Amino acid sequence: MKKQTLVIVLLAVFALSCLALAGCHECQFGQWTTVVEPTCTQVGQEQRVCKCGEVETRNIPATGHTEGDWITDVEPGCTTGGSKHQVCADCSAILQIGSVDATGHSFGEWSTVRESTCTEVGKEERICACGVVETRDLPLAKHTYGDWTEAKPATCTEDGLELRVCQCSAAETRVIEATGHSHEAVVTNPTCLEQGYTTHTCHCGDSFVDTYVDALGHTEDSVVVENNVEPDCVNNGSYDNVVYCTVCKAELSRDTVTVDALGHDEVQHDAQAPTCTAIGWSEYVTCSRCDYSTYVEIPATGHTEGKWIVDVEPGCTTAGSKHQVCAICGATLKTLSIGATGHSFGNWTVIEESTCLEAGQQERVCSCGEKETAIIPTSHSYVSWTVTRQPTCTEDGVATGFCACGEQSTKAVPKLGHNYNSVIAEPTCLEQGYTTHTCASCGDIY
Repeated sequence: MKKQTLVIVLLAVFALSCLALAGCHECQFGQWTTVVEPTCTQVGQEQRVCKCGEVETRNIPATGHTEGDWITDVEPGCTTGGSKHQVCADCSAILQIGSVDATGHSFGEWSTVRESTCTEVGKEERICACGVVETRDLPLAKHTYGDWTEAKPATCTEDGLELRVCQCSAAETRVIEATGHSHEAVVTNPTCLEQGYTTHTCHCGDSFVDTYVDALGHTEDSVVVENNVEPDCVNNGSYDNVVYCTVCKAELSRDTVTVDALGHDEVQHDAQAPTCTAIGWSEYVTCSRCDYSTYVEIPATGHTEGKWIVDVEPGCTTAGSKHQVCAICGATLKTLSIGATGHSFGNWTVIEESTCLEAGQQERVCSCGEKETAIIPTSHSYVSWTVTRQPTCTEDGVATGFCACGEQSTKAVPKLGHNYNSVIAEPTCLEQGYTTHTCASCGDIY
């Protein structure tokens, strides 16, 4: 770039020199020489020089871009487009930008994902390199039936049915033709009362009867005795004379014969008087053959409460006991305990007299020999009581006494109470009357 600038400056100087000499001759220029090469977007420059040194210049037009290769910027995907641009083959400038269409999926081979069964379609899939999966259904498989089994047996008159089942539970049926009747003959011989016949019966229950034979009639056997009931004291007896058929054993006749009752065989029994605890009875009769009886029970009289008898006398500290007896039979009716009597002490006897300062002692003795002792408390003997505070109408006074030991004590002197004198004020025309009560001792008024 610096070289080009220097050349331009030299040319300018040379041109100015030629202009100065222009008045001398007409320039004869040589061939045009490129000074600045044109580019795709910028003009170039060329010049020619006269022998006199005059330099003439002119522009060379820009060459313009030359379309070069397309360059991919973003590769297209299966479902997304890409992008590209075209560059100038000379200057590499970007001439245009274009889009690249999506390529579409490129799936691989189909592979089975789930085999078809007889009730459920299968599935197969193929996968594109981009990870997209395409699936399609497979046709249902054929049923795989098992062996034929009898679902409904054929009868003599109705078709049957047999069945085979696929593992999917689908079933296929077919008819079993009816078998027709197969009768078996059974001969029923005649009896005394009923005719004989032949029964033809099929296993299905269908039947018909033919070949009838007349009844034979009864043959009487000898008389036999049945239901023999012996008579007792009060009830008649009976028995049956019965005739049966010797062949069929049917009852042909029955006659009932009654036997009279026997009456009671009486046994006499003596009377027995009741006691306190045992029942008695009156004279009565029973039967030796049955439970007949005229027995009447007389209840026991029960005990009569008698006197109480002391078994163990009670002591001062120990209980005794007693029992009550029946006044009739002497049996013991009740037994009770007798509470201890407690001690019965005599009078107190002083063993040691008490003084003002020391307690004394006394004792008393029970008839059982038990002794009880007690303290005699100290006791001052106060004398010479002197009133040390006089009582008033409303307050007690105080008296002080002295013991020989020097101890003193006080006691209350009862209050005197008021000693009222009454003065009557007679009523006037305007004022009511009243009575004034005045204590002569303390002056209290009301």
